[in-house]
Amino acid sequence: MMKKKNGFIAISVIYSFFLCFVLLMMGLLANYSHARLILRKTNLPLVFEQDNRLLTKIKENLPGDAINDFTLPAGNNTSGLYETSVDDKTSYYFRGNVENNYVKLSDTSSFVWRIVRINEDNTIRLILNSSISSGSYNHNEGGEIMAAYDSSTIKEILDNWYNNNLGSFNRIIKSNGNFCNNMNLNSLTGNFAGYENISMGVPSLACSSPFASKIGLLNAEEANFAGLALEGSASNNYLSFSSSYWTMTPSSNDGTVKVFVVSTNNRLEESSLTATNAIRPVINLIQNVKIISGSGTSSDPYIIDS
Repeated sequence: MMKKKNGFIAISVIYSFFLCFVLLMMGLLANYSHARLILRKTNLPLVFEQDNRLLTKIKENLPGDAINDFTLPAGNNTSGLYETSVDDKTSYYFRGNVENNYVKLSDTSSFVWRIVRINEDNTIRLILNSSISSGSYNHNEGGEIMAAYDSSTIKEILDNWYNNNLGSFNRIIKSNGNFCNNMNLNSLTGNFAGYENISMGVPSLACSSPFASKIGLLNAEEANFAGLALEGSASNNYLSFSSSYWTMTPSSNDGTVKVFVVSTNNRLEESSLTATNAIRPVINLIQNVKIISGSGTSSDPYIIDS
């Protein structure tokens, strides 16, 4: 009877040892697999989240070699994306016959826009690639007050159009975008600031008295930066249009208050406040607006994630 008991104890010890061995091996195998998994993960290449901001896509067009300030003669045929200083900040602007600045606010929107520039606060200025109507800048001729955009007939037209067509995009449109009417009048020459700057060949995107609005117009100095001058005609320019259209910059080189238009001759010309010209809205997109597709061409415009 003692023999059987001793034999049973011996077999139990063997089985216990075998079970411990199996458990040990399983533990080692599990640790080995976990270690391999960690090693595999650490050897994977780093994957960064893609930057789909429109701001980034635009800046990819910058030449890799330089800062390009406004040193090119207005009206020449240079094309591309350039940068200039505005109150110690940087603005990037398109110039010439560029073909990669097309934008749609959604994939279902019927409106196509062109990028004018990245403003100094990193918002993005767009001009509609078509006109919404034709009309006068103001119903009344007159002095300086009649050329003020914030009290003009054309502002009413633009505000109504915005409410009827762009209200669903309020999330991506800056409601207090800075627009510049450049109403400062030089008492010595009788010319407004915008006319003075352009005629002297020193346009500036800085503005001493900007006003906030969700919609406005191009100003003459922005058109000048884009390559349109007072004299001569640009051969091709992304701001070219089939009809003369309004800017918001007053002029008075003959003593009569007028407003600049971009003419069908691809240059800046002056127009009576009551004349009929096309109206092309301008809006500003918020800084971090993103795109969901597109390369910026007319056939493949940037599509905004709205």
